[in-house]
Amino acid sequence: MKYPAMFAALLIGLGVLLAEASSTWLLPLGFSWFGLATLFYLRARQVESKRVVTCAAVLYTAAALFGIVGSSVLNTLARSVPDPKGISQWAALGPPVILEGRIRRLSHGRNTVGIAEIDVSSFVYASVRWESRGRVRIRSFPLESNVHPGDVVRLSGSLQSLRGKRNPYDFDEAAYYRRLGVSAELIVDESDIELVEHRHGGLLYGFENLRMMIGARIIRIHHSVASKEVVPALLLGDRSRISHESRTAFREGGLSHLLAISGLHVGIIGMSFYFLVGLWLARMNLGFLRLKAARSALTGIMFIAFVLLSGGSTSVQRAVVMATVFLLGAAFGKEVSGWNMLGIAGCLLLAFDPSQIYAPGFQLSFAAVAGIFLWPKGDALSVPGTRAMLQIIRFLSGTVKISIAVTCSTLPVLLYHFGTAPLGGILANILAIPLTSILLLSGIISTAVGSALFFVDATDFLATLLFSLAQAASQALESTSLTVAKGILYPVSFIPVSLLLAFRSPVRRNQSWLFLLSISLCLTPFGTRSIYMSVTFLDVGQGDAALFFTPVGKSILVDTGRGYSSVRSIRAHLAGRGVEKIDLLIISHFHADHVGGLDRLLREIPISRIVGPSSHEKYTRPIEAVTRGDTLFVDRSVFIEVLAPSVAFSTRSENESSVVVRITYGQHSFLMTGDAERSIETDLISAFGSALESDIVKVAHHGSDTSSSRSFILRSSPRNAIISVGRKNRFKHPDPRVIQRWREAGVNVSTTALEGGISLSTDGILILRSRWAKR
Repeated sequence: MKYPAMFAALLIGLGVLLAEASSTWLLPLGFSWFGLATLFYLRARQVESKRVVTCAAVLYTAAALFGIVGSSVLNTLARSVPDPKGISQWAALGPPVILEGRIRRLSHGRNTVGIAEIDVSSFVYASVRWESRGRVRIRSFPLESNVHPGDVVRLSGSLQSLRGKRNPYDFDEAAYYRRLGVSAELIVDESDIELVEHRHGGLLYGFENLRMMIGARIIRIHHSVASKEVVPALLLGDRSRISHESRTAFREGGLSHLLAISGLHVGIIGMSFYFLVGLWLARMNLGFLRLKAARSALTGIMFIAFVLLSGGSTSVQRAVVMATVFLLGAAFGKEVSGWNMLGIAGCLLLAFDPSQIYAPGFQLSFAAVAGIFLWPKGDALSVPGTRAMLQIIRFLSGTVKISIAVTCSTLPVLLYHFGTAPLGGILANILAIPLTSILLLSGIISTAVGSALFFVDATDFLATLLFSLAQAASQALESTSLTVAKGILYPVSFIPVSLLLAFRSPVRRNQSWLFLLSISLCLTPFGTRSIYMSVTFLDVGQGDAALFFTPVGKSILVDTGRGYSSVRSIRAHLAGRGVEKIDLLIISHFHADHVGGLDRLLREIPISRIVGPSSHEKYTRPIEAVTRGDTLFVDRSVFIEVLAPSVAFSTRSENESSVVVRITYGQHSFLMTGDAERSIETDLISAFGSALESDIVKVAHHGSDTSSSRSFILRSSPRNAIISVGRKNRFKHPDPRVIQRWREAGVNVSTTALEGGISLSTDGILILRSRWAKR
């Protein structure tokens, strides 16, 4: 077998996937025995003149099947073993909980607070002390508390479970932090932090302190904002200081991979160290073989230190394992193929944590390297010129090849997880990759020597230039992004992979890959049309935001929620549905919990039309005032009528002038009430009477008793009432009397506080609810 390590990694990955799909080891076991029985049956029935199955095939298949079932069983058993002392099971306790543990990691933020991780040893609740273990995350840890990694501290606060997905396309924060070993989250104040013992011993804690010292030095010696944001990311993997605007520019320009430590960074640092340590060892007259072995060993030790210093992300671990295997092969005079190096890295990472296979970072890292390996080997085109010119051409050609290969191979992963992929980044990377390489070397030297030489100014200049390139790329290439519905692996995503394989294959085999390419093109759903209209009442805390998608793919947003977190959910939902803009934004009124995210939304997402109760002058975009009797056109199959405010209410208080709209598709309608109070409800009843009936009502004012009168409930007579409300909000919404009134009328009541985002869809005849969350 040519690539046994890659074969083994694929077996382990398949076993983990089977274990997750079946939730038991019986399915993989049955699959394995069925496969073996089939093979031995074919072996027994082989023809004398022509073997059907060879002994080698039987052995390889047996090894594969047992590898699959073995990894499945181990993964299932590992997930099913309970931890009786785990801190996560106590996350439902109310405050105050007193935790004692050792600081494992402390990251700086952009202000005076950071993020800390504590390895818990015990906790006290209701005056009873319990031994426990697990890692707890503290989101707003005060950096002036004068504690460091390794210190034992005592903290008092509220212990909470990790926040999982609250909306269908949100980032699963709980799953991400569980993969990092974090079990729960503690909400703590500065006054509640008590230093128990200074204890800086231990390798991990020593590297964490060194990481903090280097990060503080980078901030101190550099002057430009760009350097303070990007240099810690390149050297230490610390992206906590990068602003949201900078992240957006790098993402839209197809350059976000440069902000994460990857094989490029490891390769540059490794080659630089390998060269410098070689010059130092050359003075010792060790002999060629000893020199080579010592050089490789020291570089390997440096790689291990770099993993600990950089935070040990998946891409760093993968790159370091591959580089270490390469160095070991070089030290013993053995050449190891790239596929086997990638397979060894996959085996080690999955053996350490099988759940990594579901992480986008793991999939992107391995897919990118596989794409580079799939690219056909060959030199640059022969062109006349000097030797220096030929070297430049080869370098640029190699950069373009790598950029194309990585873009093609990671496209399926990006579309599956994020719904969008920046194809235009291929062009931006031609300049950005060499610029980042130079910036990385300059950042290393400037951090080492400080302001003694010109390297600090050079690093500031290069970092500013990289940020300018990212901003220019995001503006110029924003329209080149490919966007599809998230979670659906469209055949279009396999087109570039097919092209890679076609270019690599011999000419006589190209026909098969071109056939696969043709099938992919035929199956790609260009311009598809749905018969469903869908709506998701997003969980944005104590606020309102509902996102409609019409049958032709138009988007209607009713209110924006309060701030950044709500805009992040809106953006993720749009990307997840393959939609790039908002066609109509309806603002019910100008209270912060309904319009607080508008400023950021205007900066990040194109919006075709905005309507509201009045033309507010605070915002950069004009807001069109609407009143009763107006109709809003987005999709000819969807009818949107404005029911309020009437002229008599348009100049009253914000709540009394709320825009109330009814969105109708087929036989079903959705009544969106904003924060309409009882006076508006009375006005609606007198104006529309029984015509007010709707199938779904968004309950006004988050379930406050100032709305939802009995007469309005009876007149609207919906099947379902949706209350958009935050968990444990200070207003104690929804009011129990309001819920009781709706239920007494036979209405099913759902709240975002308890259920997360509520997704409904209708074909005009039936209304279906999407159960997206795992219960």
